[in-house]
Amino acid sequence: MTPPVQRDQSDANEILKAFDRFEAEFDALSNDANPHTLATSDVPQLQKRLAALKTAIKEAAKFGTLSGTKRDQTELERCFYDPAVRSAAANFRLPTNSNPLTKNWASELYDSRSDISYYRFGLAKLLNQEP
Repeated sequence: MTPPVQRDQSDANEILKAFDRFEAEFDALSNDANPHTLATSDVPQLQKRLAALKTAIKEAAKFGTLSGTKRDQTELERCFYDPAVRSAAANFRLPTNSNPLTKNWASELYDSRSDISYYRFGLAKLLNQEP
């Protein structure tokens, strides 16, 4: 039985790396916004990082390809990368000028991160299946 998605190991690894980078930045932003250790002077830097992450996800969602260009998507991009970044972009509602000292900062980041994680988990599970 042939799996529904043609396995292209190189493409899959690149998608997983992209997911890992997004998740790592979501986690770093959440951790760095700890109100017990965050100085008020660090807020502008966190807001810049938040803006950069939001832009990166919205750019990724624009075409749903790893290259960020308009071209036909591979099967894995169509089934995993595109829906992950589109969902994450749609759920990325945290304003880039929001204060990381507020209690909703981490929970707002979690919504978009969970979209990425869901598809990363699905792709990893697919790759571990026996043909």
